[in-house]
Amino acid sequence: MRNKGRIDGYDLAEKGLSAVIYYGIEIIFDVVVILIMIKGFSMSYNFAYEVFADSCVSNTSEVTKIITVKPDTDASEIADMLYDEGLIGNKYVFRAKVKIGEYSGKIKSGDYALKKSMTYNEIINTLCGIEEESEDGSKDSEIKVDNPTNATDVSGTGDEGATAGDASTE
Repeated sequence: MRNKGRIDGYDLAEKGLSAVIYYGIEIIFDVVVILIMIKGFSMSYNFAYEVFADSCVSNTSEVTKIITVKPDTDASEIADMLYDEGLIGNKYVFRAKVKIGEYSGKIKSGDYALKKSMTYNEIINTLCGIEEESEDGSKDSEIKVDNPTNATDVSGTGDEGATAGDASTE
């Protein structure tokens, strides 16, 4: 006689095995979803970093490529040309930089000599005909000194007619 409330070993093993399989599949699914999310966040971060940081394809390459921009060429076609020539690493980053910087209508037609060592911003500025400012804020390499009084005072005393040796005679 068998007790109705009693579960034998076979039934227990069968229920345990199905529970292990069910939870195992659920855990594998969760891990896959988490890995996909991590990869997506990583790709998003890398894209945003490239858009807002200024990088180039090669710091050491001085290879120059001639790019011809026709009057009716849009930014996506220019990005394709630059990518095909190896001047930029990601054409979508270039397109985003042009869009964010509002350079779409400012790109001028013509022939441009571009290098792989040029950053995205240098390439965009070249294509738009924008002069780049140097680190000190001047747009050209000349150093301009304003000396409106043509003073010869180098002693720091304020006597414009005095020389460095005359300043000590006071």
